[in-house]
Amino acid sequence: MLVTLNIADAPAVTTRSDADGRFGARLPVGELEPGRYEVVAQCGPELRADVDIIRQSAQGGSASSSAVLVFFVLVGAGIWQLRRVVSPTAL
Repeated sequence: MLVTLNIADAPAVTTRSDADGRFGARLPVGELEPGRYEVVAQCGPELRADVDIIRQSAQGGSASSSAVLVFFVLVGAGIWQLRRVVSPTAL
């Protein structure tokens, strides 16, 4: 059966369902602003669901990852230095 998906009151994509009525599709949301949108699937009956659109900053993700990496390197170096200072062979 043919399934039409609409998001933000505009046609988004058309796909087909399988024999059990299941379907899947990627919604093109590239130009939508972040927020909550209703997705409507028309396939005989009308199915409705809300979808949240979010944007993730590429810079924020890499900066956060770098900060975590630096933190663990510094903690590891501190533990290694502490073990050298308090070594049982030094007593």
